[in-house]
Amino acid sequence: MCTNNTARKQSSTMVAVVEEEEEDYEMEQASSPLPIVPSSNTTSIDFNKQDTDQHRGKKNEEMQTVKQRLHELENTYICNNRYKTEFEINRGATAVVIAGIDCASKRRVALKVMDVSKKELTSIPLDCIKREIKYAQSLASEEDGGCHFARLLNVTNHHSLTTGREYVVLCWELLEGLDLLDHINSKGGKLDDEESKHLFKQLLKAVSTIHKRKFAHRDLKPDNCFVDNKLNLKVIDFGLSKGLQSAKTLGIGTPDYMAPELIKQHSSGNYDPVKIDVFAMGVTLYLMLMGKYPFEDQTSHSQTRTLKNIIEGRYKRPSQEEMDPRAANLIECMLKPSPEHRATLKDIKTHQWLLTVSADAAADNNNKSNKNNKANDNNNNDERKNVSKSDNNTCDNNNNNNNNNNNNNNNNNNDDNEKMESPPPSQTKKAPASSWFSSLRKQK
Repeated sequence: MCTNNTARKQSSTMVAVVEEEEEDYEMEQASSPLPIVPSSNTTSIDFNKQDTDQHRGKKNEEMQTVKQRLHELENTYICNNRYKTEFEINRGATAVVIAGIDCASKRRVALKVMDVSKKELTSIPLDCIKREIKYAQSLASEEDGGCHFARLLNVTNHHSLTTGREYVVLCWELLEGLDLLDHINSKGGKLDDEESKHLFKQLLKAVSTIHKRKFAHRDLKPDNCFVDNKLNLKVIDFGLSKGLQSAKTLGIGTPDYMAPELIKQHSSGNYDPVKIDVFAMGVTLYLMLMGKYPFEDQTSHSQTRTLKNIIEGRYKRPSQEEMDPRAANLIECMLKPSPEHRATLKDIKTHQWLLTVSADAAADNNNKSNKNNKANDNNNNDERKNVSKSDNNTCDNNNNNNNNNNNNNNNNNNDDNEKMESPPPSQTKKAPASSWFSSLRKQK
């Protein structure tokens, strides 16, 4: 745990090899990032040199120069000038994500660049990339929570004329906002109960959709969740995802989020990948509410100690003052060392903490309801007034029409009397019904 209650980012790692007999082999992530190709005006930095004031200033200046161009595909055109790259967004063990512009559509995009050169130690097997593409496309539908995932827009490749490297480039929609870890840190290092519940419900829906598509994420963590300014959450990065029936690799993921059955020294070799995602969700929820990693040794920050704590299920249970007891109970159910006793997604969905509205939220809802009721009453009163006015206007118009009809009939009768001579009594005809009476019948 870093100082001042700020959570640190962690890279996904694999601390175990892939089973040789598995035909659909997994991606084994290298411990080092992609090779950095410095620009020609960048000099190497000797960090072992004595850190004098003069050297410290020089080192900072040189680090800024290196930061200007971390990857050879930054600030250039790639993929036959289809994309204009800008700056690096994120970096993992086997991929670099670079912000860019699609020159065809003029939209901003996120370009995930993966080195597939056979000569490179960090090259990624094409089968792994195909799986990521397959899973991303299966989540493209808006149904069943599809809105909780970043959209894959295009897949292409790039050949570097400078280094001769071959890259596969996945073009994703560029999400505006922060990843969940940065979002937590922007709120002072942890989130309140209601915001945590709001975001966790979306994460739960996303993971449920992933499992419905018959695969597991296997690297769920705040770094792989994106939050926009409206608190909408989207899950990203399916590089370690694998089918529910074929996931066998141990030691895969990020150490602080690894379930005990993933740790090689402790595992029998078989595990349920659904329970792997549940465990990582429990760590994520703990981090949101507490602002610290549950299994991290607060003294040494040793990864070995962290893994031992995970195996033994040893973490600091929060007090009632620190966390809602119902949330603490849900976390404990998700962090059970034994996968057989660990909560299922159905257990999580029906847990009391997720179904309970806090007093503050209830008060807000009541206030909103009262305001809506008052607004509706005012609208109804206005409508009644308008109807009443409309009825009065209608009556007035009818009276006016009737008067006009009477006047017209009288005038017509007078004209007829002036033109006609009075017939003999025997020839007198019965007068027709007056036109105003006919008009009234029509109106009725």
